[in-house]
Amino acid sequence: MEETVAHTETAHAETAHHEPFYADPAFWVSVSFVIFMVLALKPILRIITNGLDNRAERIGKELAEAEKLRKEAQAVLDYYLARQKDVLREAEEILERSKQEADRITKDAKVNLEETLKKRMEMASQKIAQAEKMALQEIKEHTVAVAITAAQSLLKDQLSEGNIADTLISDAANDIETKLH
Repeated sequence: MEETVAHTETAHAETAHHEPFYADPAFWVSVSFVIFMVLALKPILRIITNGLDNRAERIGKELAEAEKLRKEAQAVLDYYLARQKDVLREAEEILERSKQEADRITKDAKVNLEETLKKRMEMASQKIAQAEKMALQEIKEHTVAVAITAAQSLLKDQLSEGNIADTLISDAANDIETKLH
């Protein structure tokens, strides 16, 4: 039995080699499979390609948008850096002007203080001179009054002889008083 099976397989192999290749059903199954794969893969590859193209386009748009945003952010950063430099420069200028103004105010205050002190010293000197003048005037008036009283008393003692003496004394006293003042 084994011999029959081996003999049958050998016979079958011999007959298979003598048939043309297109008569073999395995050939047609293979050809059908290749045709099916070509027909099925073409739309699948087209879908995959379109999907990849769409994805690449979307990524390109996102990259372009990201680049645009980066440029905008860089422009804003540059603007604010320049603005910061301007503000710092303005602050330095304000500080310098403030120092100059403080120096000027200090100098003006010194000058004003010196002028005020000088004026007060002059006013004090004038008041002192005026007080001295008034004191001298009072001393002079007091001296005149004392001299008149002494002269009246002396004249009274020497001329104590009647009414003429009183008249002369009174006229002389009045005359001296008007001449001294």
